[in-house]
Amino acid sequence: MANSIVRHRHTLTKDPKINGGHTVLIIEDQEAASAALKQLLVERLNVNVDIAHSFQEAKAKLKQHRHEYLVAVCDLHLPDAPNGEILGLVNKAKVRAIALTGIVRECMHKCLKKALLIDYVEKDAPNSVLYVVGLVERLCKNQKVRALIVDDSPTALLLLERIMLLLNFNVLKASNGRDALDILNESSDIRLLITDHEMPDMSGFELVIKARALYDKDHLAIIGLSAHSQIELGASFIKYGANDFLSKPIEFQNLLCRVNMNMEVLEHLDYIHELADKDSLTKLHNRRFFFEHGKPAIENAHKTKANLVVAILDIDFFKKINDEYGHDCGDQALRHFAILLAQTMKDHLVARFGGEEFVVLFQDIEPNAAQSKLNEFCKLIKDTPFKWLNCDISFTVSTGAVVAKTSVLDEALKLADDNLYKAKQNGRDQVVMTHS
Repeated sequence: MANSIVRHRHTLTKDPKINGGHTVLIIEDQEAASAALKQLLVERLNVNVDIAHSFQEAKAKLKQHRHEYLVAVCDLHLPDAPNGEILGLVNKAKVRAIALTGIVRECMHKCLKKALLIDYVEKDAPNSVLYVVGLVERLCKNQKVRALIVDDSPTALLLLERIMLLLNFNVLKASNGRDALDILNESSDIRLLITDHEMPDMSGFELVIKARALYDKDHLAIIGLSAHSQIELGASFIKYGANDFLSKPIEFQNLLCRVNMNMEVLEHLDYIHELADKDSLTKLHNRRFFFEHGKPAIENAHKTKANLVVAILDIDFFKKINDEYGHDCGDQALRHFAILLAQTMKDHLVARFGGEEFVVLFQDIEPNAAQSKLNEFCKLIKDTPFKWLNCDISFTVSTGAVVAKTSVLDEALKLADDNLYKAKQNGRDQVVMTHS
């Protein structure tokens, strides 16, 4: 790979220019306002919150705890610092800031530009508190997101990197399109790509086209950058597969809004996919997902003569749990079962089929090894009760499994279901497995 690739995985806790912990510092002299904001942050984001009611209190907290703070939400008009001096203090401590103010006076612009300022919020504006909570939530989420930035200008790349680190992304960078494409090929967890257009060897357009061949818009958001005099290139970026574009030079507020918007779209798409693929109660894959991935798996196993085992697991006497303890307890039993099943079979395709019935598809495994895993799980369920109110509730599981010789998933499932029936008839709490 070319030497120009910078593959360091930046985290803000290691970056000397910005501290980045997990606690939010509220600097606000009005106790009711700070208490209300703290309550919202704790309830919605489950973050730790410190409060300072003056410049001096903030100074003491920053001196002692600055490395713990993800961001400081700062009132710019404090009794002992009425002209935005708090931003200078927060900046000196290398902590990000969100400014709360009435009107941003001209005299404050210099202070605002020097600070590690993410945004400023007019305190009396509608939904201002919710907007602040949203900004903090975005910082929390960005900490788990990898972003790739691409520009052949070292100055522009450094500026973009500083902005993305300020927004709490894990940043990778490349100085040309070919190196960026190599990184995309190696790192499937990148969710955001920001690329310039004018670059040697491979233009931004070409990079977008090749990136889209790897990842669709559900997985990767792409923002194109174009020179100020070439603003018409933005439409071309969109046509080639980008989600958005901005003109250069980069204006921070525009980039902030576009990045936030695109990340929110990705998260909404992730949620939609989860609803489509996951069982809402147990969080295991659902029946639809199992068939979508199980059918090609069994067809491939049949072609390559590889071993494939299909197992159906059913909780014994599940109706009795519902009848004796209630349906809420039955739901907890299903969640308990699903957690243990996912942990035990983490290398295999696991799904909830419906009701108290679950399914596991083992690929490329020796039949004896699959049966051993199923027997171990059968014992684990029996020996691991779950708590409900003041009761320890235990139950057992019956399993039917088959070493599939067919290329048709429905046929294998029918054979596994026949074996499940035999396990029930033979006394339950056991595994019955055959070769088809």
